[in-house]
Amino acid sequence: MEIKNKISADDLLEIYEISKQQFGAESWTFEQFENSYSSPTTIFLVMKTETIKSFLVAQDCVDSFDLLLVATSESDKRKGLASALLSELETFKKPIFLEVKESNVPAQKLYESKDYKLISRRKNYYKNGEDALIFQKK
Repeated sequence: MEIKNKISADDLLEIYEISKQQFGAESWTFEQFENSYSSPTTIFLVMKTETIKSFLVAQDCVDSFDLLLVATSESDKRKGLASALLSELETFKKPIFLEVKESNVPAQKLYESKDYKLISRRKNYYKNGEDALIFQKK
C-alpha cells in the first residue's frame, strides 16, 4: 500500500463512497468533492492498493492547513492508515488545524497520539447541536 498525493477525477467516486460509509448523512456530496478536486488549494492524499482504502482532504491556507476530512473504509480501520496520511501531511511543515465532533473519541485519540493539541471549542457547530473541538498541530 502506498500514499499518493495525486488523484484522478475517477478516484473521487471511491473517496465519496468511503465518505458516505463513514459519515452517513453528514458526508460531503459528490459535487463538494468535485469542487474541492478542482481547487488549486485543496490537497487530497490517499492510501491505495488496487482501491482507495483511506483518504485525507486538506485546504492549503498559505501558512497553515485546514484538515477538512479524514476517513478510512470500514474494513481497513485500525490499521494505521489515517495516521500515515496525517504523517504525510505533516511533512509539509505547516501548522494544521481541524475540527472534530466532541463525540468522536476515536478521532480525538488519533489526533492526541500525534501531538495535536485541543485549542478551542465551537459551541453547537454541527447540525445536531454538538460542539466541535478544535485541534492544532504546530
